[in-house]
Amino acid sequence: GEVRVPNVVEEAGRVRFHMGVACGSLKGSRGDWLVEKCAEIGARRLTPLVTERGREVGLRERHARYERLAVSVMKQSLQGWKMEVRDALGLFDFVDGLDVRGVRG
Repeated sequence: GEVRVPNVVEEAGRVRFHMGVACGSLKGSRGDWLVEKCAEIGARRLTPLVTERGREVGLRERHARYERLAVSVMKQSLQGWKMEVRDALGLFDFVDGLDVRGVRG
């Protein structure tokens, strides 16, 4: 018989929806866990939110770590894309930047 190997690049572009996740800051390993799970389920982007009660200390260091984790998950799960880890935003800035075209309530 013949074996057909799908073109990963071609197949990776076929997505029914794009999911993004935004969350307040998480302490310790909870942030790592969230990044891993979001990347595993196929989220396209993760946006940390700066909140009144959240801590801004260490955001740059965590951003670099989250980027490395996203790459690691991409490789482990053989995905054709890497989840984008965005810079932290305030809640209102995040909401102002949402693209709601095609979203139905």
